[in-house]
Amino acid sequence: MELILISEERLREIIQETVSGAISGKANTPIEYSTPIRGIRNLAKHLNLGVSKVQRLKNDGVIPYFQDDRTVLFDPKAVHEALRVYNSRRQEKALWKRVV
Repeated sequence: MELILISEERLREIIQETVSGAISGKANTPIEYSTPIRGIRNLAKHLNLGVSKVQRLKNDGVIPYFQDDRTVLFDPKAVHEALRVYNSRRQEKALWKRVV
């Protein structure tokens, strides 16, 4: 093991650069998902929602899915985008109800 000596000033600079780089990187980088999610229960667990709520969203056409016989697959990226749009529309409707 090698011992490295760094001044307090340089250590602060390194920490500041790392933190600001991480913060700016997270703000601009979209979440990437690679593998599809298999089944309603796994999607519910992934979204931290109840199985019946996810089933209702799927049946209502809110969540896009692929189905081969009894196997249901969900593209996580498409699901997150669909839920983002769904939630923004719900918020708009709620605002209009308050206005009217």
